[in-house]
Amino acid sequence: MLARNRDLFERARAVGGTRYPMGSTPFSHEDWRRQYGSFWPKLRRAKERYDPEGILTPGPGIFPRD
Repeated sequence: MLARNRDLFERARAVGGTRYPMGSTPFSHEDWRRQYGSFWPKLRRAKERYDPEGILTPGPGIFPRD
């Protein structure tokens, strides 16, 4: 089912769709970058400023810990 969900998501993304942050389709760090598009640098700066320890919402893997 996860493979099917991923296929459906990729079809939606191809026509401009995005994913609700809490979903059943596994996302890589690159998927998250694509999800946020041109807003990514601003989001990254906000994360660095307001969560420098990387403790908020580590589960989705939006900002992997180095």
